[in-house]
Amino acid sequence: EDTSCVPTFLQEAKELTELSETIQGHHALGAYSDKDESVYEQIIKILEKYQEQPHLLDPYLESLVTPLLMAVRHHRENS
Repeated sequence: EDTSCVPTFLQEAKELTELSETIQGHHALGAYSDKDESVYEQIIKILEKYQEQPHLLDPYLESLVTPLLMAVRHHRENS
């Protein structure tokens, strides 16, 4: 059976981690950028692929959500 077209979250885990860390870093420095919006869009695009297979995200949720929540909290506290 050819599984080359079967989505595996592992292929995008590193990318998502880097994107969420980018957002967290920008917010921690107070360096908001127009690029942040495109980073959020990239994150959403990747996560949308897994709406039908959310169990693939489970092992990674904490490491992905925590930096994003910290960025949102930081933004809210400084607005």
